[in-house]
Amino acid sequence: MPAEDAVPASDTVDRPALVWWVAIPSGMVLLGVLGFSAAAHARVGRFLPLPSQGVLRAVLGAATLVHAGEAAYVYREAGRLGLHASRGGWALQTFLLGYPSLSLFRARAAKAAAAATG
Repeated sequence: MPAEDAVPASDTVDRPALVWWVAIPSGMVLLGVLGFSAAAHARVGRFLPLPSQGVLRAVLGAATLVHAGEAAYVYREAGRLGLHASRGGWALQTFLLGYPSLSLFRARAAKAAAAATG
């Protein structure tokens, strides 16, 4: 098997702390509920000052686009690093979590680059 086709020994996805798995998806769901449900927006708005539903929808849309961009970047870069078996996992995790996953991936990439240069 040629060296460029060899699977790296660490072709796995590093997992961020559990707090990120709870906080970020929950926040995205909450943005969606408040942005698209007038009843939920009104109920929560009685206790907390909230931006308009349009603003909440815009924030959700922007966050989703940023996460999608991060996921596409990670997918492409994982392929370049030879992480073919795990790049889908990296991309999905990064789409769901954003920065916490991206920072773990970038640390992995830096480690791989350092190992490659000796």
